[in-house]
Amino acid sequence: MIAAVAATALLVAALAGVSGAERRVAEVGIFAASDSGSNGVGPHTEVEGADIEILEYGFGLIELNGWERLTVGAVVRNPSPTAFANLLFEVTADSGETLVDSFRSHDIPPGSDALIGGILTDADTAWADAELELTVEEASSESSGPPTLPERFTVVEVEPLLFPQGQRIVYRIESEFDGATGTRPDVVFRDADGAIVGGVGGEDHVVDGADGNSSIPVPPGTSVHHFNLRSEEIPAGADLLQTEIGPGGVIPGG
Repeated sequence: MIAAVAATALLVAALAGVSGAERRVAEVGIFAASDSGSNGVGPHTEVEGADIEILEYGFGLIELNGWERLTVGAVVRNPSPTAFANLLFEVTADSGETLVDSFRSHDIPPGSDALIGGILTDADTAWADAELELTVEEASSESSGPPTLPERFTVVEVEPLLFPQGQRIVYRIESEFDGATGTRPDVVFRDADGAIVGGVGGEDHVVDGADGNSSIPVPPGTSVHHFNLRSEEIPAGADLLQTEIGPGGVIPGG
């Protein structure tokens, strides 16, 4: 059932620090492979090859529970018409010589430009002023995955919060499923010029409020959701009206 291949990043453009985000591109090959089925997972399955691309990325600082944390936001393209992608990302400095942190993202749908947001759990915030690079270090593909919601959820409005001081982001999800599903939304922050200035993922537990848990229920049809951000949880330079929200990990039957 699963066809996997590890690959390394082929091309990475330079990142001009946290405050100087620009459009950047990286690529990694996912090649066709097959599973013999001898491990009892399932029958022999062929998966088409594809080139995973990191279309954009950027970093930003937030304060979480009194501690500064380095965050990352990215847009990743999986052009395969059939294969879900599972990726290992690496954040490096010193032209790739120093590993700052690494993290994984699973079930990137075929034919999609997926949003990736997350807090770097092991990264020292001293790296915030360095020229950091994001690459895909390993990639594997699966012939099937969870049901897919739209690539982007629509931000409806941003409302100020008085206590705790911060902002509420209201967004709309349009689900074509007949039944309920669940998702862990990933959030990518952009500045007024559209450059990415960090992000958070559903598992990060930064967001607060009605949709503040790592998984939120999504009913069929159109539904409106929101989450709250304290002021210190918003990266410097972020224009919240340009916030992008994507489905992250989708949980069937949520």
